[in-house]
Order: sequence, then C-alpha cells, then structure tokens
Amino acid sequence: MSGERSSSNVINGKYSLPVIILISILCWSITIIFRAVETQTDSVTAGLFYNLMQEYFAPVLLTIINYVLILGVGLLLLWLNQQFSIIRTRTLLPFLFYMLFITIDAPAFFSLEGNIATFFLLIIVFYFFKSYQSKRAIEEAFNIGLLLSLGSLFSGRLLFFIPIIWIGLAYVQALSARSFFASLVGISAPYWLVFCWFLYQKDIAGFTESFHSFFQIKPLSFFDFTVAGWLKTCFSGLITIAAVVNFRMHSFKDKIKTRVYFYLLLVLILYVSVFMFFGIFPISEYIGIYYFSVSLFAAHLFATVNTRLSNVFFYLFLITFIGLLFFDI
Repeated sequence: MSGERSSSNVINGKYSLPVIILISILCWSITIIFRAVETQTDSVTAGLFYNLMQEYFAPVLLTIINYVLILGVGLLLLWLNQQFSIIRTRTLLPFLFYMLFITIDAPAFFSLEGNIATFFLLIIVFYFFKSYQSKRAIEEAFNIGLLLSLGSLFSGRLLFFIPIIWIGLAYVQALSARSFFASLVGISAPYWLVFCWFLYQKDIAGFTESFHSFFQIKPLSFFDFTVAGWLKTCFSGLITIAAVVNFRMHSFKDKIKTRVYFYLLLVLILYVSVFMFFGIFPISEYIGIYYFSVSLFAAHLFATVNTRLSNVFFYLFLITFIGLLFFDI
C-alpha cells in the first residue's frame, strides 16, 4: 500500500512539479543538443503567412517562436484540463506526456509549421469543449471556423479539418443550420480579406500558390522507417491503445460531458492517423495533433488508475521514453 501511495505522490503529489520540470528539461536538452542538426526541410504545405514569416523573420527568432509554441501547447493542455475537469484528479501529466512525445520525435519538434498547426488545433479543441450545450453555440462555431482558417494561412492543409468542425459540433450538441453557416462564414472571412489584398496587388498567382501543395500527396511507406522510427511508432501505438481501452472500461466513472470530450479527441486521433497514413498530412507537420490528443488519454490512464501494476507501467513508460531519446542520437 505504501508503494502505491509513494508512486501516486510522484505522479500527482507535491513532488510532481519539480520531477516533471527536470524530465522536460532533460528531454529538451538532449533533443536540442544532439538532434538540432536535423534542420527542417522546405515545407510542402506552407500557407501564405508562413512564407512571409520565413522571408522577414530571422532564423533565431523563428527558432524561439517554435520553442515557445511547444511550451505553449503543453501549458494549454494543463489549462484545458483545469477549465473542463477532463481528468478527475489534479495532475500535471498532460504536460509531461506531450513533452515526452514531441521531444522523441525530432522532425516534429523542429517543425515550426507543425507546431503552429498543433497550437491552432488545440485552441479549436478548447472552443469545441466550450460550446458543449452552450447557448452561444453560433458564436463558438464562428470562432472555430475563423481559427481553422487563420491556422491554414500558416499550414495550408489545416483546411482538411473542415469536416471535423461539423463532426465536433455534432458531438458537443451544438450543430444546427445557424452554427453550420456561422462556421462557413468564419472559414471564408480571412481568405476573402487575403484574396482582396492580392487582387489589389494584381497578384492572383500569389494567392493560389499555396494551394498547389494540396495535390502533393505521398502515401506512407513503412520501408522508409528506421529502427528508431519503428520503435517510436510501435510504442506510441501501444500507449494509445492502452489509454483508449482504459477509458472505454472506466468511462462510466466520468461525467457525460467528459466522455463527450474524450470521444471527440478519439475522433481527432483517428482522423489525423488516417490522413497521415495516406500521405495527405506530412507526418512531421501534423503528428503533434496526435500527440496532444493521446497525452490527455494517457494522463487519464495514469492519473485515475492507482494500482501497483499501473504504477509499474508508468515508470516503464518514462524509462522507455528516455531510452528512445538516447537510442536515436
């Protein structure tokens, strides 16, 4: 019993903050020091605003923005959990798990466009949760459409998430004819303004250039995976399956709205996974969306199940992540 209590204190107790900070610093240090040479290749999905950033911002500033976005996503996960009580106990695990996932995946860690897309999608998830049985569903639908459209100006293929808007609104019981059209207005508003600007500049070709990447699709080939890539993929898949199965088995203990939130995240996981598998989403640029969704599921698993087996699994989980960091150096 004392062993279980001790493990629980490390996960959720007074020692959790310094432990999580130390682990996060270690992961960041290893990734930045040993993997920073893997510079990001030219993006094939970059939006109009992203190209402007590359043109006018110094490389060091882009690097700082990238790191701030990664940290921001982790902190937003904590804030999301606090606002909506997604996990029944107070925990910092969503932040920890996201930091672990993103730092063992160097291409995703150094992908500025990918981290921008992840940041926007996480804010959109917040508005989905906020619109659950809300009387302001029309306003929230507009905000979701607007955010998705603004995000796509940095990462063009975010527009492929448009169906998720209506699926998500249906899940949170906020989909109606008015909210549907409000989301369409939100999606079209930024592009209408940008189009007018390019029309004023008599540069329509500049407006359409970013859409050319939509037709550059490369299906995923497992033969291109390294040994480290296979290990990371299998381990991430194992954690996802374990966390989702645990949720399905114990979801009756959660509130109805919490179950709605998690099922929406599950839809997001499946949607991103399918689009990455068929090469519509470049993995390094969109897997961060998968990571933050799985992080909430994994946090739910370890924060709410307090058994000796789950605590052993938690420590093996941490050790494996650290091992994968060093394995791929």
